[in-house]
Amino acid sequence: MAGHGIAVLSDFMTHQARASGTLIEVLPNTLTTPNDREMIHAVYYRHSALSARISAFIEYIAPRLKL
Repeated sequence: MAGHGIAVLSDFMTHQARASGTLIEVLPNTLTTPNDREMIHAVYYRHSALSARISAFIEYIAPRLKL
């Protein structure tokens, strides 16, 4: 993974990689949020066709995630 940049990821997603040394924390205690909940983003390529099932999922889940 070396050379792939810096990302903000959840602890539960990176626990094993950090424990094994595959990932390292570079900015401890500097990135915080005032909310207990984090924003969720649907990430996809802008210029590619979105499959019908992904579109349907986004349309279904979006109103259910509003705070």
